[in-house]
Amino acid sequence: MNRMMQVPHLRNHYSNLVMQFLKEQVENINTDMSILDIGCGHMRNLKLFELLGFKELHALDIDPTDNPLDVKYKTFTQHNIINRLPYKDKSFDIVLCNYVLMFIEPEYMQEVVADIFRVSRNYVILETARRKDFNTKTTNYTNYNFEEIVRFVPTDFEIIKQRNYREKLIARRLYG
Repeated sequence: MNRMMQVPHLRNHYSNLVMQFLKEQVENINTDMSILDIGCGHMRNLKLFELLGFKELHALDIDPTDNPLDVKYKTFTQHNIINRLPYKDKSFDIVLCNYVLMFIEPEYMQEVVADIFRVSRNYVILETARRKDFNTKTTNYTNYNFEEIVRFVPTDFEIIKQRNYREKLIARRLYG
């Protein structure tokens, strides 16, 4: 059986925020840009970028992946993000971190958020899930605060989209 058939929920359920970002920033991005997906899981968002023609795709997750969507990524790094990310400053044009930060213990949050922004050259896309929308009995969901995450955005970034109720933000680096 085709691996793709085993994960039908991943075929086209890309992040709405990523889709919105692509539509709104179409004039500012190009397929030569590098993408890092932190907490890539099954790589569904990287698959979207791949389908759009991006080739510099990099994945990072705490767990190994069997890459069920057959994403042609450049690198996969297995790494816990509470430890410093293994990349140089401004290594990637676009950094995604979708539905990951709600699992980070509060005492690590400021450092983790700073590190995510550190490795971005241009854009950061962050999403979390509100506690009431997530099954906290079967996961390691922490007692984080989205407004606090927003306060941790470095001053050399501007938030170009923020939805506190849905716990989403897109930020752009102001200067090189």
